[in-house]
Amino acid sequence: RASAEAHHSSRAHARPASCAATSRRRAARGPYRPRSCLALAHVRRRRDSTVCSFVVVFQFALLTDCLQESIMLFVNHVAGVVHKVVHGHAGSCNKNIGEAWLVVWPLKSATDSGAVLPRGSEVEALTGGTGHTTADCAVAAFALAPLLIKGNDQIAQLSQRAELQRASPGYEISMGYGLHSGWAIEGAIGSDLKIDASYLSPNVNLASRLEAATKQYRVPL
Repeated sequence: RASAEAHHSSRAHARPASCAATSRRRAARGPYRPRSCLALAHVRRRRDSTVCSFVVVFQFALLTDCLQESIMLFVNHVAGVVHKVVHGHAGSCNKNIGEAWLVVWPLKSATDSGAVLPRGSEVEALTGGTGHTTADCAVAAFALAPLLIKGNDQIAQLSQRAELQRASPGYEISMGYGLHSGWAIEGAIGSDLKIDASYLSPNVNLASRLEAATKQYRVPL
């Protein structure tokens, strides 16, 4: 018993010294900094084949000016539809950019012949139930998205705000979808203070330019 008490007493006296030593080591190292996520970009980057797309809401300056704080609600309601449709068609929403979204469908190979879809997907109706490609999924998603956005009650209510209707009588939401396929580099972009996962490629840039062309040609896709 005496030995146990002595051992306990020595441990009790040792703890403060140990804690003090740990504190000194931490002070010498400076403030704690978690491992930079950006450092992982040198390891976790890869070249993928993708179907990439930019989706944008038109007349966004008008919407922001008229809706003011409610523009956040408007954008998030639209994003909710876009995200759900893309996800439901085997795609991935990569980035929210104000009134625009970057979405991608990774290709399994250059001759991709299929994608995993939820049962009862609209793709089956568009392809006659035959083998569908990832490109089919992307096109089907953007054939469906405008219909769901037009039928969304929250978006419709915000579109009928008096300020917006005075500025643009009869306003209805209008959007553009640009689709392209090709290789892209997937990785992390930013600094220790802010980092985003994204895709970089001339093909991604071309998808953005195709989206911009929908305004010129007055077509949604």
